[in-house]
Amino acid sequence: MSENTMTRKPRQANWDLLRALSMLLVVAVHTVPSLPYFSGTSLGAAAVGFCMVCDPIFFMLSGYFAIRPLRGGLREYYARKASTVVLPLFVYSVVLYVVLNWSSLSLGGYLGLFLGYLSSYWWFVPALVPYLLLAPFLHRMLESLDDHWIKRLAVLCLTLYGWGVVSHLLVYAADLIDRPGLSNLVSIVAYCVPTEPLTGYFPTFVMGYLYRRLSKTLPEGTKRWAACAGVGALLLSAFLSGLGVPQDDPNQIWVIAAFGLMFAFERVRVPEGIVSRAVVWAGRRSFSVYLFHYALILERLKAGEGWTALTEWLSGFPMPLGVATGVMVPVVVFALALLAASVLDPLVLANAQKLFDKLVAAWLRPKEKRDVA
Repeated sequence: MSENTMTRKPRQANWDLLRALSMLLVVAVHTVPSLPYFSGTSLGAAAVGFCMVCDPIFFMLSGYFAIRPLRGGLREYYARKASTVVLPLFVYSVVLYVVLNWSSLSLGGYLGLFLGYLSSYWWFVPALVPYLLLAPFLHRMLESLDDHWIKRLAVLCLTLYGWGVVSHLLVYAADLIDRPGLSNLVSIVAYCVPTEPLTGYFPTFVMGYLYRRLSKTLPEGTKRWAACAGVGALLLSAFLSGLGVPQDDPNQIWVIAAFGLMFAFERVRVPEGIVSRAVVWAGRRSFSVYLFHYALILERLKAGEGWTALTEWLSGFPMPLGVATGVMVPVVVFALALLAASVLDPLVLANAQKLFDKLVAAWLRPKEKRDVA
């Protein structure tokens, strides 16, 4: 192993830890609301408000790793993304269809299942792909900005997101105390002063790059403050959700929390050895966990009698113990999905990717070299 690889390993483990923990939060978002003591309660709403930071974290991490100098040409970059992001959808949609519908297989049934997943459980990937296509161009554009302008851009984004949080709360409070005039006034200002740089998760994707630039130039004190602000925003999101404040998607406070958590995890040191290897393993399997956890595990569990028995069993506990036990359910679901990914990734996906990469490499090879061969 090269010296350069050795120096990067602890940092990579940090991001793998963040990726794995965020995937656990994804599982929790899909699990906790249907559990006793969480379903239809303020506690359940607060838990979801806490866990929803997972969405902007994944877009931010994607931007952090994608908006970089190209290794090779543009076609090679697109081929790598097709292999690592798009191909798993096709491979595991086939696996899931065969496993879940083995007694009545048909092309129409498969296409219907695949479309259903893309429009629901797997929405993240169709949302991310356009950003990945733009990433090389974004890098060329953003690299033209010096550090001072990068800081200005980050401040602008965070200011607009902060205004989005404030305006949202003002409108909610005005409606709560029956002051429609104040609510209308704030809404008018929000139309004139945007509450986010652009709609959707595209700005969040770009903020992954902004974090990378800022992490090299900001003083340690500023980065510590940003990390604390991220944790505070995360707790505030949970508190407001518990109070019943409506949540947009994406919610501005989630993005602020995710940006701060990037600085927080920059400071995390994962111990070398077995701990680091386990974290990296879980992080690398997080995408497959995302593809598996709902359709293969949660949907099957909720459709059977076992889920009813589980919820009745949890309902029998006193609240503190029932809540603590309920929190373990997403952990178990995550572990089951990780186990499935740990088996299928090397056996199925890795071989499909090798074949795909070989075919693409032959197609991308310059014509004169193919002629010589």
